[in-house]
Amino acid sequence: MQLKLNLDYDQRTYNQYRLPLVDTNLVNTDSAKDYMTRRYQQLSNFNLPYKSYTHYNEPRTDLTNLEAGCTYYELKEFYEKFNVLHSVIVPADDVLLVKGITNAQTIDRWSRYTVCVNWYINNWGTIYQYYKNDNLIDQFRPDDHSLWAIDLEQDYKIINKDYQDESRIFISYLYKNTSLNRLLADWSRHYK
Repeated sequence: MQLKLNLDYDQRTYNQYRLPLVDTNLVNTDSAKDYMTRRYQQLSNFNLPYKSYTHYNEPRTDLTNLEAGCTYYELKEFYEKFNVLHSVIVPADDVLLVKGITNAQTIDRWSRYTVCVNWYINNWGTIYQYYKNDNLIDQFRPDDHSLWAIDLEQDYKIINKDYQDESRIFISYLYKNTSLNRLLADWSRHYK
């Protein structure tokens, strides 16, 4: 019997890292293609808290009906709002608690905000749908306790056929004077 030794055995240890980077296939410099790929993007959660937040009873009247069926509330405690505002990698211009109904059908154009990052606490399977020429071209359904960046300058609707009487609750980080591409680029830069 003869024993054969493999002298070329690779003994190096390879480390594999999973970084939550933005998908490079989504990055492009052609503005004509932006509407096809950059309407939304799921982000890493960074262990955002699942807690409930204290908020004022009176909603923000200047933000009425920004997203269909939603009402926006200021967080009550200053330091809590400050901490929540800076709990994501790219600090926002504003952060609000949002309560909404699941069966609202249309979303109006957002006023002065161009991009948001939503931390969904209870979404009840509500689906965001994008249309072009009355044809559905794309959609996504945020899971509870997931973080999504959304381009607020795109027209879309929300639907929920299963839980029409439930209240959606999420934290919305709102950004002015930026694009979804810029937000995702700033988000990805954290990992370089």
